[in-house]
Amino acid sequence: MDAFFTRARMLALVVFSAVIVCGALLPTVCAALSGDEIGKFRSASRSFGKIYDLYDLAMMNAYNLLDEHAFAALEKELDAAVAEKAHRLVKAGKNEADAYAVALGDAVQRAERANTGKLVKGSPREGFYELQSDTLRGHMAVYRGTSQALEEKEEMYSLDFAVWEKDNPAKLGRCRACAAALTDKTVTASVEILDDALEPQNRDPKIQISIAFDGETATVKTTDAFRKGKFLSGSAGSNFEKSAVAIDGKYLRGK
Repeated sequence: MDAFFTRARMLALVVFSAVIVCGALLPTVCAALSGDEIGKFRSASRSFGKIYDLYDLAMMNAYNLLDEHAFAALEKELDAAVAEKAHRLVKAGKNEADAYAVALGDAVQRAERANTGKLVKGSPREGFYELQSDTLRGHMAVYRGTSQALEEKEEMYSLDFAVWEKDNPAKLGRCRACAAALTDKTVTASVEILDDALEPQNRDPKIQISIAFDGETATVKTTDAFRKGKFLSGSAGSNFEKSAVAIDGKYLRGK
């Protein structure tokens, strides 16, 4: 979701992250959990650590995009939803760390839907698309903005993906791409490389993502070259980690 922020917003995110690390009294990432619980669950469950980091990122972006009252309302709503679902899963026999991981996955979707709603500018195919799958959760956020990563600072569409296994969020995949226009048969113009050691954008046609739009549905297809490259990361952070999932599939735009 952070691929197309202005420089001011990008700076705000960096400052926000730094202040959290320093322990300042900014909104907690998830009030449903104490700091001790977060540390314990991170140690007990790789799934929890992965999805918690993704939720952290989504809420930092929400803090930056939403006004104070909207952010407070979203935070309160998600804290309650996470606690309710986690407790229900624990009662059903799931261990506590993994129960919170699944519940936080649901919250990521809701937070990113709110974030996308603030970024779209009214183009017909912009919006928040949810992956339709029995085993995976995920989304594609489509919105128009200026790419600060590209030297030309082009006005393009951002396509931001995040996908993870419903029952094992440790298997996560994230990527970002840009498209000059959104047509019925869209092919991205560039894909971001999630590796700080390499150039940030790749325009090689062999690795571009195809998106077929049909009404409220978008069907996503990647290439072998894309899947073999450093474009789909299994990490919520900046360090690349090979992903065990794919973003291919059918996505449905939410109302």
